[in-house]
Amino acid sequence: STYKMLKQDQLADSVLRDFRFNVSAESKKQDERNDALGGARNNGWWICDDVCRDSGALYLLVRHFPERAKKLPEGAFTPMLTALTMFQNTTITSANLLLALDAWTGLAETSGSTKFRVDEILKDKSVRELALSSGVVQRASFTPDAMKLAVRNQGSLMGFYVAEASGFDVEPPAGDLREGAEILREYTDASGKLLTSVTQGDEVYVHLKFRGLNRTFDGIGMAVVDLLPGGFDLVLNPPNAAANSNESQRALRRDTPSEEGDGEEGESREQEDEADSWWLPFGNSPTNWDVQYADMREDRIVLYGILESKANEFVYKIRATSVGTYTLPPAYAEGLYRRDIRARSLPGGKLTVTPVKK
Repeated sequence: STYKMLKQDQLADSVLRDFRFNVSAESKKQDERNDALGGARNNGWWICDDVCRDSGALYLLVRHFPERAKKLPEGAFTPMLTALTMFQNTTITSANLLLALDAWTGLAETSGSTKFRVDEILKDKSVRELALSSGVVQRASFTPDAMKLAVRNQGSLMGFYVAEASGFDVEPPAGDLREGAEILREYTDASGKLLTSVTQGDEVYVHLKFRGLNRTFDGIGMAVVDLLPGGFDLVLNPPNAAANSNESQRALRRDTPSEEGDGEEGESREQEDEADSWWLPFGNSPTNWDVQYADMREDRIVLYGILESKANEFVYKIRATSVGTYTLPPAYAEGLYRRDIRARSLPGGKLTVTPVKK
């Protein structure tokens, strides 16, 4: 592309002649697929993967070699779209792919006719054609009665489709989910006894246990999400005196030039000080799992850390505040940069809060 911008067409063509989109991604093992390093994706380098490479190449091809881009076969797009359907995209690859497809859409607007037909197939096998909007990107809304959708490309250009559904599950999940990891959750009292009923004002211990199901997943960043049951509030840890002391010392060091240091050394020291000053606002890990960050929100907690093949546990407390019987939503875990690694606990049934006896 640089040669093309410099009007060095012969050099540009010679470099481009040997370029190939990744067409072998689908033949790799699932835990190695879409991996630029050819190994398990357990570190930060693999985020510059085949999708990132191919989508960047597609964008440059459309911008600077539009005639070549028009002749691309379907196989050039298949690995990128397959990675999306397998949750192998990250924020970086998603951004690159959106940039590339937006450029492709602009090319399509000037390259030929765009015509699609979308039918929804109902339970009685009848077919109902849907009205599409105009333009290169055409949209149609299908009804809840649709059992299947039939999409036909009747234009002269290569076409793509995506089906989107939104809303909430009518029924909670019936089972657990184990895709590269597993997570369990229990509600107990202080002695470890499982609970199904508590008194208003009681504190409940929530035990989250999780692990990776494959050693190749060790070291992958993970987020654990646990929704709080209705009628319960999160119990916070008491203020951390050591953390407050570290914060005070860090403030003093800012005022002392000899302590700060210059360049990378000073920057590294400040980062260490900031890490030391952070303290866990709720819960703790009996297995010494390194909680890199813990986020408390109105209706849930979110934990960030490293997935390991050995079992780890995190325990936090909630307090019963409202009388009633509450459904317990499952806990959930997902890889931060490996969205195909997911886990969901079994639905927890119900937890009853009874009034205090007078």
